[in-house]
Amino acid sequence: MKTLISGSILLVVALFVSSCTDTNEAAEPTISALKTTETETVETTEDTTATEVSEADLRDPVKQYKRYRKLSDIAWDKNPPSIDESELLQVATESFADALLASHLNAKTEGYYYENPEGYEEFMIGDIKYSQQFFTKDENDISIFSEGSTVRITTCEVDDSITKDSKTGSTLNTEEDNLITYENLVQMNFRDGMWKINGLNNVKELNGVVECKF
Repeated sequence: MKTLISGSILLVVALFVSSCTDTNEAAEPTISALKTTETETVETTEDTTATEVSEADLRDPVKQYKRYRKLSDIAWDKNPPSIDESELLQVATESFADALLASHLNAKTEGYYYENPEGYEEFMIGDIKYSQQFFTKDENDISIFSEGSTVRITTCEVDDSITKDSKTGSTLNTEEDNLITYENLVQMNFRDGMWKINGLNNVKELNGVVECKF
C-alpha cells in the first residue's frame, strides 16, 4: 500500500461543494467539479472500517470522513456503482447522500464506473476548523458537540482510479488522468450524535503525486 500523501479515490465527475457560512445552519451540497473557533492539524492512518463503530469514532470528524471515503470508493468500484444507503446515511447528510446516489445513477446511465487499484488508501489532513466548540465531555471523556455544529477539514488525496466502460471494460481516461493529487475542502455537520459529510469542494488539482502545501 502506498501512503506518500493520501489515498482515498476522489470522484472525478461528482464533486460536491458547500457554500461558506458563519452560521450553524447546514449548507446544501451541490454537484460541481465559518466562523472559526478551533484549529488543529493531524495526519490519519488509522483503520475505521470495523463493523462496530464506537461513540468516540462517531464524534471524530476525521474518522467519519474516512468511513465515507471507503464506502464511496467501494461503491464506485462496482459495475454499476451502488452503495448501501443505510450505511451511507451514517456518514453523510441526507441531501449529500441524495446527490451521491444521483451521480451513481448518472454513471449507470452513461455506462461507466471507477476501478480502484490497490494503493493510496490513506490521506493527509491539514487544518480542522470548528464553527462551534463542544460544550462538555461525557463520562468516558469523549467530546460532546451540539447538534448542527460544523467542521471544515482540508485534505490532500491522490486519485489513482481508472474510468472503465461498463459494457466492454475498456479504459476511458487517459494515462495522465490515472494519477491526480487533489486538495479538498470538506464540510461536515454534527447530526444525530455523529459527524456527517455535507460538502466537498475541490480546491486544487495537480497531475501526478504532489505534496500539498497546506
